[in-house]
Amino acid sequence: MGRPRQQRRVASVRWRGATLQGIAGWFLTARRLWAAPVLSALCLTACGGGDGGGPTTSASGGTTVAVTRPGAPTIGNATAGDGSASIAFTAPASNGGGAISGYTATCSAGAANLIANGAASPITVTGLTNGTAYSCTVTATNSAGTGAASGATSVTPAASAPSAAIDPARIPIGDGKLSTTMPRVGFVFSCTNPSSPNPPGKSPWVSADGLTWDSTAKLAVQGAVTWASSFVTQIAGNSRQVDGNGLPSHVTGNFPIAATDPARQYDANPNRIQSVAIAWGLPANPVAAPNPTCTGLGAIGVLLSGARIFNALDADGRDAVAHEVQDSCDGHPQGAGIYHYHNVSRCLQAQDDPAAHSPLVGYIADGFGLYGLRGEGGKPLTNADLDECHGHSHALTINGVQTVQYHYHATKEYPYTVGCYRGTPVAIR
Repeated sequence: MGRPRQQRRVASVRWRGATLQGIAGWFLTARRLWAAPVLSALCLTACGGGDGGGPTTSASGGTTVAVTRPGAPTIGNATAGDGSASIAFTAPASNGGGAISGYTATCSAGAANLIANGAASPITVTGLTNGTAYSCTVTATNSAGTGAASGATSVTPAASAPSAAIDPARIPIGDGKLSTTMPRVGFVFSCTNPSSPNPPGKSPWVSADGLTWDSTAKLAVQGAVTWASSFVTQIAGNSRQVDGNGLPSHVTGNFPIAATDPARQYDANPNRIQSVAIAWGLPANPVAAPNPTCTGLGAIGVLLSGARIFNALDADGRDAVAHEVQDSCDGHPQGAGIYHYHNVSRCLQAQDDPAAHSPLVGYIADGFGLYGLRGEGGKPLTNADLDECHGHSHALTINGVQTVQYHYHATKEYPYTVGCYRGTPVAIR
């Protein structure tokens, strides 16, 4: 009976030893697994994380990354309006490791602080007093909070003066109004710099000093050719599907331009109109990008006639509407046979009402709509009424819903339609 008792005692001692060793190993493992996240959580609480507006964390691929407040945006120009100011800026160099959820523009004068929020530049601050000087700044916000304010820019809002009417017999020529570095009001922000050492041809509708042109005297290509146009737009999820054969719903001139056509002596366009398919998916709910982007030569959108629209430049970087010869509907074909416009065609079915906002006339590659020559209340628009991309924001009916959205407008002066992309364009041809 004693031997079994001794064996039980030895077994008990070994069990105790194993237990002590196991506890020690378990403790070391648990400390490695538990200490880092617990200490991190304690640090977040003690250091002002979470709701306190300090650093937060985000997990990516198993790695915990601290998110801090974004840097300060870089302030741009402030454009005065009637009781308002449009504040331009560029995104901060650092987003703090987290996506920027929005921007806040603040315009201050004495004790008055007027604030407006937005997703991208520019932000329009309303409710300002005309004739009062304001100092305006912009901040960026992410999940960690709101960062430092930008530098300040000054602006003094003023009541709108009537826009100077554009004389159709003396339209300023846009030659030289091309920028490859930044968008500017009244310019084309171009991704390329097309140029030619040859001077433009001497056309009788261009003034002797080359500074203006007469749209009432410009020749049009003769002819009235009809086409089997196909054009459909429809919403599919977040995409606006645009499909067609690229041929216009209206008549065109005879191309190549006939030798007997008086227009031929000024523009001997040798190209023949061809069917070139359109199958695009444009953003159905476009938003302004943080910064405007340049346009290229070639299609920048489509008019509701089913034909493409190009920017205002010809292949030599000059004012295409002034120098090139189009037909009576303002279009012509390029080398691949694509019939296109450089301004809004006068042959569209939707026509302006002098007492109302212009109807939609087309869509641009970033998804924003292009409207005619008139703003709210039927006001004829000029470059002075629009931003550097040739548009502005106010309430419109979009996809059957009343909403405030950015949109482009046509004008009678260069650049005629789009100066740059306000949204993010998709690739189109």
